[in-house]
Amino acid sequence: MIREFALSHSRTVLIIPRDDDSIDLLKRASWLMGRFGNSESWASTISVTVTNAERCNDRNVNVIVKYDQNRISGGFTVVKATDEVGNESTFALPIISGSRGGDVYYPSMMSYGGDTLCARLNGVNIVFPGGDDW
Repeated sequence: MIREFALSHSRTVLIIPRDDDSIDLLKRASWLMGRFGNSESWASTISVTVTNAERCNDRNVNVIVKYDQNRISGGFTVVKATDEVGNESTFALPIISGSRGGDVYYPSMMSYGGDTLCARLNGVNIVFPGGDDW
């Protein structure tokens, strides 16, 4: 069996609802999911936290964003994927390949040329675009 990738430490998943009315539903749904991912399980839910995002001046985003070479610089990997409505697009992932020829990836930061929001979850500072670019 060949595994495509493995994560060796915990990750934070940020879910942003369209309105405040869906927050309780999203909290309950997060616990109902036995696993995020496929049958090999990428992650399991261990906690659900609600927090507020605020405008910030930090330009170093650490989430996946739609790729725009005029707005994004720094360390990232570009991949094709579908967006939330099923349209194929290119996205910049905040990861870079390691020294072993590209089979190991490490977290990185991307500089984003636009408005950003910051949220603090479980001791992790998450910086993401203020618009729909991610």
